[in-house]
Amino acid sequence: MSRRVVRQSKFRHVFGQAAKADQTYEDIRVSKVTWDSAFCAVNPKFLAIIVEAGGGGAFIVLPLAKTGRVDKNHPLVTGHTGPVLDIDWCPHNDNVIASASDDTTVMVWQIPDYTPVRNITEPVITLEGHSKRVGILSWHPTARNVLLSAGGDNVIIIWNVGTGEVLLSLDDLHPDVIHSVCWNSNGSLLATTCKDKTLRIVDPRKGRVVAERFAAHEGMRPMRAVFTRLGHIFTTGFTRMSQRELGLWDPVTQLEAWGVCPGGWHHGRGARRPAPAGYAHPDRAEGCCHLTPTPARFCCVARRSSRWRPLLNNFEEPVALQEMDTSNGVLLPFYDPDSSIVYLCGKGDSSIRYFEITEEPPFVHYLNTFSSKEPQRGMGFMPKRGLDVSKCEIARFYKLHERKCEPIIMTVPRKTCSKMTCTRTRRAPRQRWKPMSGCRVRTQNPCSFR
Repeated sequence: MSRRVVRQSKFRHVFGQAAKADQTYEDIRVSKVTWDSAFCAVNPKFLAIIVEAGGGGAFIVLPLAKTGRVDKNHPLVTGHTGPVLDIDWCPHNDNVIASASDDTTVMVWQIPDYTPVRNITEPVITLEGHSKRVGILSWHPTARNVLLSAGGDNVIIIWNVGTGEVLLSLDDLHPDVIHSVCWNSNGSLLATTCKDKTLRIVDPRKGRVVAERFAAHEGMRPMRAVFTRLGHIFTTGFTRMSQRELGLWDPVTQLEAWGVCPGGWHHGRGARRPAPAGYAHPDRAEGCCHLTPTPARFCCVARRSSRWRPLLNNFEEPVALQEMDTSNGVLLPFYDPDSSIVYLCGKGDSSIRYFEITEEPPFVHYLNTFSSKEPQRGMGFMPKRGLDVSKCEIARFYKLHERKCEPIIMTVPRKTCSKMTCTRTRRAPRQRWKPMSGCRVRTQNPCSFR
């Protein structure tokens, strides 16, 4: 009986490699503001880094191909009267970037393709609505000109960047400072973490919390949360003994967008079938479907999955929970939905740990750790469309040092095929039969005799 010892995975041997010295960005004064953000944002065209500047906040924008030493007189993007706390590139336009500052404003900038001669001081639009500093920005993943901001006033505001108006203001959901906000893949839900140690799932269209979990991590240090492609929530935080911890949660029960609805379901395209006892189909909300009247007893769009899901116990028990180490740095999770790998980068650490999230126990599988000598002050994560897939590159980070930015490339190794080693290209020698002394001798060369 065969027994599988090693887990099968395409990404089990992923390794990280730092770029060469001539491919780094040097002589950059990275900001020293004490704020738990990445301080770096990157897209296939530009690299943006929050830097030290006198008389307000600023960040520098460099073309991605312009490596080496940065001129000390390189133009900056200035306009905030306070330190810049967070920046984020628009996923629908590589020339548009948003910045949040301690001066309670959010500014949206248009970056030209050419290198400007002077500092960029005039934003496209200034968004004013927060009463305290703004430290979190996140663009909507599917809708254009929709930007989310969260500030120290415990308010989440969703803006229409094109007109500057407030689309939605969530001001009664969080009693304390918001630590992180993350959209799901289609922008229908928000995962938020707060200083009150509560993990919340928010439906922004209804303006209410649809699921929550108190003390997902029992420590008082900041917690982070991101959605996975299966709808689970991956979190990083601290234990009561200040050990860093990661967790995976499955918020099925109260999530209306997951399709936990009463009554039967139209399962698939043809047969109308009720759900088994204690089960529900993971589709749309409350049995309401855009093809049937509201309220509907049957949902006719059960097309995302062909299997029933069990009703779980609403955050009461984590899918996975692992303790890591006793470092003080907050772990910033960067999730890749294509490979289902999450990368954990701690501020002040000198390593990047990465895990694979699967549907098999223990669900969160440790892969490897990339280590370097110098600690990181921030990290930028390149979108998948900016990678060189011809070299088997699956992720690229931009690590911020005190005075430079260093690219780190994550690669899946692949075996090379050569004529000397590959049996497909090497032809076997021709073999013939030669009669000698009444017997047949098998030789490879027809001219050889024995």
